[in-house]
Amino acid sequence: MRTLEKVMQPTEAFTASAVYAAVQPLAHELSVMTPNPETNLREELYGTLGVRRTPLNEAGQYTRNRATPGADLLFVKGEHMQPVASFKIRGASVGVALAAYDAFEAGTRLEWVETASAGNHAQGVAHAAGAVGISEVITHTFNGISQPKETALKRQKVTVVKHPTLERSVKVAQEADHRPGSAYIPPYDSYDVMAGQSTVASEIVADLLPLAEAGHLDLLRDEIHIFAAGGGGGLSSGMAVELLNLKYAGVLGKDNVKLWVVQGENSNAIELAREGKQLERANPWYDGSRVTQPGKRNMAILKSDRAIAGAFEVSERITGEAMEILRILHHRDIESTGALSMAGAMQLATKLPPVEEGRKRIFVTITSGANVSHETVAHFRHAAGLDVVPPSHIGFDYAKHIRMQSVSRPEPPEVRKGLWG
Repeated sequence: MRTLEKVMQPTEAFTASAVYAAVQPLAHELSVMTPNPETNLREELYGTLGVRRTPLNEAGQYTRNRATPGADLLFVKGEHMQPVASFKIRGASVGVALAAYDAFEAGTRLEWVETASAGNHAQGVAHAAGAVGISEVITHTFNGISQPKETALKRQKVTVVKHPTLERSVKVAQEADHRPGSAYIPPYDSYDVMAGQSTVASEIVADLLPLAEAGHLDLLRDEIHIFAAGGGGGLSSGMAVELLNLKYAGVLGKDNVKLWVVQGENSNAIELAREGKQLERANPWYDGSRVTQPGKRNMAILKSDRAIAGAFEVSERITGEAMEILRILHHRDIESTGALSMAGAMQLATKLPPVEEGRKRIFVTITSGANVSHETVAHFRHAAGLDVVPPSHIGFDYAKHIRMQSVSRPEPPEVRKGLWG
C-alpha cells in the first residue's frame, strides 16, 4: 500500500476544484467501480480493516407508498450493519491506515491515535487501530455523549476525554502535541476521511448497475435522488466527489442523479453555511450531527450546486416517523441522525412535482447508527405522536408484512438472492 501524496498535502485555498482534485485520486483507488486500482488500499479497507460492503435493499411496495409516495423504487442501504454500526468506520479506517503507513515510511511505528468524535467516528478509529496493531486510542468528545456510545467506546478500551462542546473537542484534539508515533484522525474535515466515505456512493451505484442492465432502471435518464445525513459534511462531500467521478465517466447522467444533504431540526449547519451563515447551537437530540460549523474542506464541495442538489432540514416529527419505519425494517432502533436520510426522502417525496412521463423516480436512503439511548428513542416517538396515538396513524400496522428485497452483491459477480428484513 502506498500513500497518494496529492491527497495527503493540505490545500491552502479550499475551493471546490482544489478539494475535488485532492480527494478524487484516493476516492478512485477505493471505489468498487474501479476495475484495477493502482494500490492495494481498497483490498486493505475491505479486508484487514474490516469494512463491510453493506447491502442495498429494495423496500416493498407497502413501505414505499407510505414513506415515499410517488417514488417508483425506494432503496435502503444498511450501514448500521458495519462492525461499529455506522458508515463512520469507512473514513476512520482510511485515516488510520494512511497514518500508519506514513509512520512506517518515516521509519517509526504508529503506537497511538487521537481523534474527536460524538461517538461513532471514534469507534471506527478504535476498530481500525486494533486491526493494524495500534495499542492506544484517545478520543475527545462532549459532555452530552450518549451513554450507549460511551459504553461502546470503553468496551473498546478507548480513553474518553470530555469537553463542553464537540467543537471544543475538535480544537483540543487538533492542537494536541502529536509526538512521533502518534497521529490525529479528524472526524470529517479531512481528505482521507472524505475519500473513505465516498465508498458509500460507489457501492450504491455498483448495486444499481445490475438493475440497469436488466432494464429495471436507467442510470442515465431516470430521476435518482440519493439522501445523505449532514453533520460535519464528511459523508455528503465524499459521496459528492464519487458521484461526480461517475458522472464524468459517463456511468451516471450529469443532471438526473441528485444528492441531497439532510439535517435535523435546528441542526442545519450545512444549509446555513451554504448561505454564509453559522448555526449558533445544534439540537442536542441529533447527537451524531451535533456540529455548528462544518469542515472547511467539506463545505468547499457542498457549496457547489454541481456537487449537491441542496441541503435542507427535517422536523423532529418526521425524524421520529422515519426512526419507526427503520425500526420495523431493521428490527432494531436506529439513531436520530442515522434516520435523517429516510426522513429526508419522506419529506421531499411530498414536495416534488410529478415525474416526467417515461422516466422513473428512484429514492436511495442510507441507514446508519444503532448506538441510541432509550431517552432519544422516547423523545422522537413523542415528537411523532407514537406514544399517544396508535402506530397505525402513519401506516405502521403492517410490521408483519414488511419485507425488503436485496439487490446487493457482496463480491461481484455473486448475486445475493432471497429476502432480507
